[in-house]
Amino acid sequence: MRFEMTEKNSKQWFSGWQQAAISLKKIKQDELCNYDYEADIPMINGMLQWAFDNRIPRITSGLIEQQKFFTKMRKKQMMNPLFDAAMEIQNFMQNRKWAFCFIGGLAVIRWGEIRMTQDIDLCLLSGFGEEEKYIEEILKSFFPRISDALNFALLNRILLLSASNGADVDLSLGGLPFEQQMIERASLFRYSPNCEVMTCSAEDLIILKAFADRFKDWADIEGILMRQKNKLDLGYVFEQLTPLCELKESSEIVDKLHRLIEKENQL
Repeated sequence: MRFEMTEKNSKQWFSGWQQAAISLKKIKQDELCNYDYEADIPMINGMLQWAFDNRIPRITSGLIEQQKFFTKMRKKQMMNPLFDAAMEIQNFMQNRKWAFCFIGGLAVIRWGEIRMTQDIDLCLLSGFGEEEKYIEEILKSFFPRISDALNFALLNRILLLSASNGADVDLSLGGLPFEQQMIERASLFRYSPNCEVMTCSAEDLIILKAFADRFKDWADIEGILMRQKNKLDLGYVFEQLTPLCELKESSEIVDKLHRLIEKENQL
């Protein structure tokens, strides 16, 4: 049987495609807003275990570009290896009374859609000028992933580490007022009976993701918007994001976020 593409059936196909997209997105939104996190812990544990077992060691970090731009502004119970690594480095930070919070994949699991992550991302408030002191102290307890980790961190403001169990840890050296405020706004979240860590807020996670401006970051933002809905302080988001994007000379990011929010509000 041969099908002809007429104007009529083209419009019908396009109309059906549009409606299906709207319906499927509404279903996904309802699932995200109403899912039971506690019931999904075994699934999350399995996903993260698979990601850890199949990880490829990296000598770079998705946070490097972010920190390059930030620098310019200043001139086993339900425990998988990633949760274990997060607790290890959190205990290290807390014992020294250092200000920090987790960002990246762990924060996305808390605020958005459950997804795989193969490493731990966090931000340490080191300020500017004393980074080396922090780095040297950290390298006494954690393994560097590259040979010249100290100089790399001083240049890029990212310290590439491995936890004692081999999990990758990307540690961002924060010093901007935004990063300080993000850490002050952070709060504890219990991922499992033995894992409670300090993560950034949903709003600060949106700011970081929008600033990074990668395809997967916008997918994460969409999940956060769906799940958090009217709980977000969007005024704060744009207040912080706008000057960062001006610094990056990427004002289109702010417009893109406005459009995405407007789109979600229409559902």
